[in-house]
Amino acid sequence: MTTAGRNDPCPCGSGKKYKRCCLVREEAARAADRPSPVHEQDNRTVVEILRFARRRFPGLEDAMTHVPGGMDLGGPADAFLAPWVAYHLRMDGRPLVEWYLEERGRRLSVEDLEWLSSQRRAWVSYWEVLDVVAGKGMSVRDMLTGEERFVHEVLGSQGVRKWLVVMARVVDHQGASVFGGLYPHPLPPAEAAKALRAAKRRLGTRARHVPIDRLRAPEAETALIECWVSEAAALARRPPPRLQNTEGDDLLLTTDHFQLQPGAGPEVLARLSRLKGAGDPVRKGGETSLTFCREGNPVHRDWENTIVGTVRVGDDDVRIETNSARRADALRARVEEACAGLLRHTAREHSDPWAMLETMDPAALDEQERELREDEGPELRELMRRYRAKRSRKWLDESVPALDGMTPREAAADPRMRGELELLLKHIEYGEEGAPSEERVDISDLRKELGLDPSGEPSPARRTTKTRKAR
Repeated sequence: MTTAGRNDPCPCGSGKKYKRCCLVREEAARAADRPSPVHEQDNRTVVEILRFARRRFPGLEDAMTHVPGGMDLGGPADAFLAPWVAYHLRMDGRPLVEWYLEERGRRLSVEDLEWLSSQRRAWVSYWEVLDVVAGKGMSVRDMLTGEERFVHEVLGSQGVRKWLVVMARVVDHQGASVFGGLYPHPLPPAEAAKALRAAKRRLGTRARHVPIDRLRAPEAETALIECWVSEAAALARRPPPRLQNTEGDDLLLTTDHFQLQPGAGPEVLARLSRLKGAGDPVRKGGETSLTFCREGNPVHRDWENTIVGTVRVGDDDVRIETNSARRADALRARVEEACAGLLRHTAREHSDPWAMLETMDPAALDEQERELREDEGPELRELMRRYRAKRSRKWLDESVPALDGMTPREAAADPRMRGELELLLKHIEYGEEGAPSEERVDISDLRKELGLDPSGEPSPARRTTKTRKAR
């Protein structure tokens, strides 16, 4: 058994702190040896407290109309709201659970009393995901108090990314921690930071860490819940991002269909292969495809070339596939000129990418992505990962609007901007967590280059008289 402290270097030699490395796995292993989480017991207890409260307090339904965030029991937020009402909502100056214990406590088992004692110590806060052990749980940090826990959560750990933030109550019970109320809408790093700033303004504090007892106060709970629900609602109302290709065109999947003259397939392929930018023909599934590229890229100056579209030649038809109307028009004109007399345009189809994502079955999307990755091959994926890693290093010395025009290196040296830089790196790493593991860029390398903690641990504030570079 290791004797390393949580903040000591990990004994495995990774260079990370013990709590950010092997401790997470060790806690997950210990959690797996414990009995299943007590969610069934909690659900039963919450139902009993609410049933008791409805009989004990005729005005409970009226009080429920003033629940922070405008939530209603019986709605999508029940997983969070029902426990909050049972353990935090006050009637006649006391939480419902206290009234319940006063009247029913003598009839409860020792196990139930211990569980209620653990519940009464829990508090609502914003918990940032630090690491995930799929099927077992996740390591989380309270963004307000700085407390850290490994939460045993089998289902909740599926599909969760590092740096995602949840609003929840974490219950410590018999040496284990579980979620005792989880709001159904988590927030990405940037949006969670907005909710955190708003909550701290409501609490009237700029302190890095807020005492736990302060968060247990009713006004603090109200501020935290309302700020979170407001930011989650704003995120839900936000229009989808404008999808563009790498040249700045609006993304519109476009397919042009052509009918071939009988027996003209080989000649069409020969003529297309002679066009500038045509790739090597690839035969698959009864058709031959050629990918067309052009040199450079007007947006990404360091790109050697840009993929324009793909032409697929079958036995009696030809299809041109592009991702914008402008590219479709340009490539169609080249194909028709090169193959005049050999084919005839019959139709053009447009597909809205957002509509396709909304209507496609998730399993079909996963299968489509798997097929695309198989086509790419491990060599291309590794080449792309290396390119993205190289591009990320160049980014360290580029002006970034999100950093008030400073470069990441300049922001790392300025205590006033270091927090914004760390938030930006979390946002980038959160995006990387959604990519396949073999394609991810290691953001910890960028943090090391900038003199920040590789694991994303917040940098301590440093006094300085350095002035920001004028731009």
